[in-house]
Amino acid sequence: MKTDLSARELAVLNFAAKGYTDDMVASELGIQTGTVNSYWVRIRGKLGNLSRSELVAQFVQKNADSLHKDSITKLGEEAVRLADENRQILALADEAYKTLTARTQATADALADQNRHDIEAAGAAHEAYVLRSDSAAASLAIENQQILAHADAIHNAYVVKSDGDAASLADENSHILELANAEIERLKALLVKASQ
Repeated sequence: MKTDLSARELAVLNFAAKGYTDDMVASELGIQTGTVNSYWVRIRGKLGNLSRSELVAQFVQKNADSLHKDSITKLGEEAVRLADENRQILALADEAYKTLTARTQATADALADQNRHDIEAAGAAHEAYVLRSDSAAASLAIENQQILAHADAIHNAYVVKSDGDAASLADENSHILELANAEIERLKALLVKASQ
C-alpha cells in the first residue's frame, strides 16, 4: 500500500493538527469543502481506515518523532564540537602551565644563585675585617655598608618577583644580612675602643 502523502494531503493533515475544521481548511487552501473530504478519503487509503482524530494523532506523532531524531542528531554534533573545543582549551592550558612552571623554576634558581653569591661576598668581607688593621677595618665597614645596601635592594626585588621558594631564600638572605650588620657594629665598637 502506498503511504507517501501528496503536498495537499500533508497540508490537510497539518491544518487539522492545528485544530482547523474542514471548512477552515478549504478556505485556507482555496478549495471546496467536498475537495477536502476527498483528500481525507485518499489519506485513509494510504494510512488506513482510521478516524479523523486518529489520522491527526498519527501525523502529529510522526512529526514529533522526526523532530526528536533531528534534535538528537544536532545535540550529538554539538557535543562533539564542544568536546573538540574542550580538548583544545585543555591543551592550551596544559602548555601555559608547563611554561609558567619552567619560568618560575628558572627564576627561583637564578635567585638562589644570586643569594649564594651575596653570602660568599659577605663571608669574604667578614674575613677581611678580621685580618686587616683598625683604619682598614673602618674603610671596609663603609664598603660593606654599600654591599649591604645593594643586597637589601636585591632582597626587596626577591620579595616582589619570587614565588614561595624564592621568598624563603630571600628570608634566609635577610637573616644573614642582619648577622653581617651585627658583625660590623661589633667591629666599629672594637675600633672605637682601640682608638681610646
